[in-house]
Amino acid sequence: MRTTAPTLIFKSWSPKWLVKLSLFLVYMPSLVLFFLPIANINAAAGFYGIEQADVQYLVFTYYAGFAGFFPLEKRFYRYFAIKDYFLLLTSFQIITCLFCYFTRNLELLFICRFLQGIALASCVSFSLNLVFNHIQNETARPIGFSVFFGTLLIIISFDNFITVDIIDAVNFNEVYKYMMFLFVPGLVMIGVLLNNVRLGKKIPLYALDWPSFIIYSLGICLFCFIMIYGQEQYWFDGRFIFYAAAALILLILIFIARQTSRKRPLINLAVFKYPNLLIGASLLIVLYICRFGAALTNTYFLAVLNFDPRNVSYINLLNIAGNIIGLVISCAMLIQKRPFRLIWIYGYSLVLIYYTWMCFLLSGQGNASAYYIPLIVLGIGIGMLMASILYFIITAVPAALRDSSSALCALFRCVAFCTSVALINYLDLKQKTLHYNSFLDHYSKDNPLVKQSLRQVTGMLLKGGMPKGPAAAVANRILLKRVLTQDQIRFTIDYYFLIGCLVLIVLLILAAHPMVKKLYLYLKKSNRQSYESI
Repeated sequence: MRTTAPTLIFKSWSPKWLVKLSLFLVYMPSLVLFFLPIANINAAAGFYGIEQADVQYLVFTYYAGFAGFFPLEKRFYRYFAIKDYFLLLTSFQIITCLFCYFTRNLELLFICRFLQGIALASCVSFSLNLVFNHIQNETARPIGFSVFFGTLLIIISFDNFITVDIIDAVNFNEVYKYMMFLFVPGLVMIGVLLNNVRLGKKIPLYALDWPSFIIYSLGICLFCFIMIYGQEQYWFDGRFIFYAAAALILLILIFIARQTSRKRPLINLAVFKYPNLLIGASLLIVLYICRFGAALTNTYFLAVLNFDPRNVSYINLLNIAGNIIGLVISCAMLIQKRPFRLIWIYGYSLVLIYYTWMCFLLSGQGNASAYYIPLIVLGIGIGMLMASILYFIITAVPAALRDSSSALCALFRCVAFCTSVALINYLDLKQKTLHYNSFLDHYSKDNPLVKQSLRQVTGMLLKGGMPKGPAAAVANRILLKRVLTQDQIRFTIDYYFLIGCLVLIVLLILAAHPMVKKLYLYLKKSNRQSYESI
């Protein structure tokens, strides 16, 4: 595609630092909207009168809109002038935030969140294309992808940090009112700095593949529905989950048939002929399981150590710092054309160190300072992996297919995120039930340790002035709470151990890959020589 010279995109007097800041402010508010419902999942569920699973699904409807519209968005980007397009997107996001502020209807919230995801896809394309045109050299793509995916990586912790005081002070819907004002700085800066030019030839909006978009987006929504609500509806024993799974299979078959029969498919399925795409997708799923498994650390801080949410948000700033360091290292290694495998070995090694370390740190008591270094280590590891894996997936196919591989990156991230949430929900119920029953087997007044604990707690309550009868009942409840606390700790350790084993397997495969490849080529050559000698 013919591009406009970079000097024509922004005003000639615009300093580079101001241009970079304005590009960052373009998509940052839309990314903040992404995980906003789970910034405080209990507050959101309480305000709207819904379940925690519904709050999680609000995030995934946003993801579905983003992933579903991403392959179609390039047609709109090529049709509008860039300043008009940005003004349209920003106005649309502000209007949807206004709807989210006023409505308490869950169905309308799902629709608004899906539309906001569509706008995010457009903002991402808008920003990345401006980055690629503003930095017209071989470093543009690594830098552009590192900045965008890095921002996506830190956005959950950032949401918690900027909203923790607001949510404590006002109703949850008030955050959408503040979000409307968050779009203003980017709107003003781009409006002043940007020339109203096009980045290529105007392509009319005809023959848009809306049916494929609907099928694709609906399939993503159904997959997310199955993974989020499957646990509470007993998976395929539940009627809705069974019907959703059947509909998903049907939609997949229709989508494949439609894409293979069209001259200009929404997603060119020829990308799946390239093994590196599937390798990258597998690594991405493992990465997301590792990344969101670390959310159990926040649960541990809040439920076991009883840290204040504000303090937890401050602690997570260390993880953000680690992410930024990891992204800078990864970006530098990509620009230097270092092997992807080397970056992944470094990154997954740091992730393995974190989960192994945490298995020994988790206990009923702890000091916040003990977790600072592990969180930084995890941040660096995840930061090194995120941009490098996604960049690997996009560049794993020829240039003509990169639009499709970019669209599939969004799909893979959604599937990986959904899978990690479903895995945590499943193991949370399974392992906690297992440990709870095991603890209860020993929780008997005939057990000397239980007797001793009850006497100690009862004595403390009696010294505090509580009557003997109520003191005995309260002592039982306190002891039961301790059991539940140990239940949470044991589940977290079990989950972290499983993730550690998974990461170790990945590291062994990455380390052994060159030897396996050489052995394969040697055996192939030997078989060919044997065949020729016959």
